[in-house]
Amino acid sequence: MKANHAVAALVFISISAPTSVVLADDDVNKASLRNTNPLTNIGANTATGFTGWNAALHLSAIALTPAIVQTGADTDAHNYFARHQSLETYTLPGVIAGYALPVVAGGSLLAYGLNQDSEREVAAASSVVQATAIALTYQSLLKAFTGRPAPAPEVYEDDSASQTFRFGFMRGGIHYGWPSGHMMTTTAIVGSLLPLYPDSWELRLGSVAFLTYMAGSVAIHESSSMHWISDMAAGTLMGFAIGNGVGEGFARHVGIGSESDGTVSVMPLICPEGGLGLSVSGTL
Repeated sequence: MKANHAVAALVFISISAPTSVVLADDDVNKASLRNTNPLTNIGANTATGFTGWNAALHLSAIALTPAIVQTGADTDAHNYFARHQSLETYTLPGVIAGYALPVVAGGSLLAYGLNQDSEREVAAASSVVQATAIALTYQSLLKAFTGRPAPAPEVYEDDSASQTFRFGFMRGGIHYGWPSGHMMTTTAIVGSLLPLYPDSWELRLGSVAFLTYMAGSVAIHESSSMHWISDMAAGTLMGFAIGNGVGEGFARHVGIGSESDGTVSVMPLICPEGGLGLSVSGTL
C-alpha cells in the first residue's frame, strides 16, 4: 500500500515524495531502529564513498586545491569579500545552520519516520547521521595533518598566506583549515538524501539553494575569515562523495531506486588559460 509523505522542512530543504515501501500487514511496524539505524552497513557505505567515481571526487578535490592556490584565486576571493562586507549580516544563520543541520535534519526525519511508521524516513535519518559521522571523522583527520591556517580578516598583498600549510600532526587544530567542515558536512547530508528521494525535484532545487547560501555564508562571514575558497571546493567535492556512498547504501537497504535512477555528477574544470570552475550534470 503506497502512501504519500510530507517531510518536515529542514532549514531550506523540503521534501515531498511518494514512498515505495509495501506494508504486508497494517499491524506490523516496519519503521524501527532495530532494522535500520546509523550503524547499518557503515563499513560498506564508507567504502562506497571512497571508491569508484566517488574516489575520483576525492582525488579531484586534492588536485584542485593547489591549482586554486597557485592561480591566486584564494587570495583574490578573500580580498574581495574582506572589502565588501555589506552581506555580513545575512551570513550568521548559514554559519549556525552548518552546525545545527545534522541534528535538525536527522531529528526531524527520525521523529516523522517513527511517528508515521515510515521506513524511508527512518533510513533517511540514519543516512544523515552516518554521513555526518564519516564526514566529521574524515575532515578532522585531514585538518589534523594539513594544519592550514584560516585566512585573517584583512586584505592580503600577496599569496603567501593562502600558500601556508603546516603539515604534521595537530599543528593547526581541527576546527578551521583544509577542507571546509561546513561545506563537507552539509554536502554529505544533502548527498545522502538524494538517493533516497530520487524523484523529489523539491529536494534537488532546495539542496542547490541551500548549498549556495551555505557557500556564500562561509565565504563572507567575519571578513572572509572562516575558509579559503579552495577549502570550500575540496569540502564540497569530498562531502558529496561521502554522502552519495552512504545514501546509495541506505537506498538499497530499503529497496528504493536503481542504478538507472537520477544521478548527479560533479567534476572540476581547469582551463588552459587558468580559469577554474565546476561541472555539474545529471538527470532529475
